[in-house]
Amino acid sequence: MKKHNMHANVQEWGCMALIKLARNAQNRVAIAQAGGIAVVVDGMKAHITHTNVQGYGCGVLYYLADNAENKAAIVQAVGIVVIVEAIEKHSTHAKVQEQGCKALCMLADNAKNKVVMADAGVKKLVQKAMVAGNASAET
Repeated sequence: MKKHNMHANVQEWGCMALIKLARNAQNRVAIAQAGGIAVVVDGMKAHITHTNVQGYGCGVLYYLADNAENKAAIVQAVGIVVIVEAIEKHSTHAKVQEQGCKALCMLADNAKNKVVMADAGVKKLVQKAMVAGNASAET
């Protein structure tokens, strides 16, 4: 993914693979140690208009955030900002809304992250996603 950052399909399929791997706690640590958080965030930045990259990218960050050290690393990699941008840019795409909100929910389980999230306007963004009619029942 790092080598082919400008190829949306590589980023999409790479994120799909990382989602499957990140469901395992040991893999979450290994992915982060291998630089996976930065790779996902960079891929999302490079392909902000690509719905699947955004949805799967948010999904990876959701799973990776189920680890205290990864939560901090995601914030350091401006992951919250990228998730917010994905939700805003893809406001009519239910899967991006769902995965983005799930990732933000997981990241909110950290006091420092809550401050970053408040500054990024996450509360209003999530409320907007919930009432827009585009979110799924899981959002």
